[in-house]
Amino acid sequence: MDQFNVAVQILTDLKYDLGNNNQSRSFIIDGGAGTGKSILGIYLLKLLIDAKSSPAWTAEEEALDENLSYIIGHLSPNLRVGYVVPTQSFRETLKKVFDGIQGLDSKMVLSPEDVANSGEGLYDLLIVDESHRLRRRRALFNYGSYDKANKALELDEEATELDWILKKSRYQLFFYDSRQSVKPSDVEALRFFSLSQQEDTRNYKLTSQMRCKGGNDYIEYINNILECQQEEMLTFGSSYELLLFEDVEDMVSAIKEKNNKMGLCRNMAGYAWPWKTHKMKLSKIQKEGLYDIEIENKYEVNNAHKYIWNTTQRDWINSENSINEIGCIHTTQGYDLNYAGVIIGWEIDYDPINNIITVSKDMYQDAKGKEKVDEKILRNYIKNIYATLLERGMYGTYIYVCNESLRDYFKRFFTFVPHRTKG
Repeated sequence: MDQFNVAVQILTDLKYDLGNNNQSRSFIIDGGAGTGKSILGIYLLKLLIDAKSSPAWTAEEEALDENLSYIIGHLSPNLRVGYVVPTQSFRETLKKVFDGIQGLDSKMVLSPEDVANSGEGLYDLLIVDESHRLRRRRALFNYGSYDKANKALELDEEATELDWILKKSRYQLFFYDSRQSVKPSDVEALRFFSLSQQEDTRNYKLTSQMRCKGGNDYIEYINNILECQQEEMLTFGSSYELLLFEDVEDMVSAIKEKNNKMGLCRNMAGYAWPWKTHKMKLSKIQKEGLYDIEIENKYEVNNAHKYIWNTTQRDWINSENSINEIGCIHTTQGYDLNYAGVIIGWEIDYDPINNIITVSKDMYQDAKGKEKVDEKILRNYIKNIYATLLERGMYGTYIYVCNESLRDYFKRFFTFVPHRTKG
């Protein structure tokens, strides 16, 4: 198994480093969406914690047992480890997960600022999930706390959260996917490439698809479509359902029906509508009939489809009203869903003459997401956002496209579902 082999190799390499008195090392695990990065990261942490707390602990696999025993014996007796998650929503979810796993604790789940502000010396090991969402000093909402952390660590003003991790730990495991960088505040891919090329960095590759039943072929299919390099429609058998809806409410309702049957199905969208209900309580939104997203109903006059954005950024996927809301990239990245409904907004379109995906900076509503960014770079961010959303579903993905030209383009590649009339 791909993930298990990488785990064994990481532990073998860490054992070698400890045996040769290498006091620090970066490990970069490169893997696309659904390749089990989070599963592997938690698995490695759990192995180390179990081995530390139980000297008689034995693994089913001899390679793991031998390496773990050596590692535990050559690290601090008070092994200091942490699991770093840059995004708030996913971090809150993993805290709940850790509290439910024997030997793990929600206090092990850290933000980059938690690491920077820790005054207890170096961590022996930091495992960094979703490393592509580590931030640099650009397009931030709060520069004050960021600058304070750099000052405390005696780093220059432009140092990144990646630098914080390196400064505060002996060993670092970065789980990384450059295609999931979605904002100008994300550490640039070039910085990770530079780190990967350093002589003392170890690099690994995850390729096996663990999430999506459409497999690696589906992931490649989505990326090729967004890069305008796909020539023919592909299907993925009975294992994966891929549909393009003519009407957005039909899609939203279909996801709700799936959720009633199997759970863990959600609707999401690109940031093409302002967040008017931001920080409002759900009760107020419902009482006053407020909404964020409005999409024309072509079949009923004066009866537009109206939805609200996620009412929480903490563990939104599992929040009580999430099935009735539309999630954004920041509340869904990193999660596995059974079925994903994706609304592709007005900010992205297709130019049939030049066969390219285009974006509109004016229609894109994430002010920080487009701050000091030219259209070419913004196009890459927006394509990454939609690729990430379209790769959340394990058993299927449902799609609605706002712009007609892009919808017609997508019809070449997805089974089209006409509007279902009542009665």
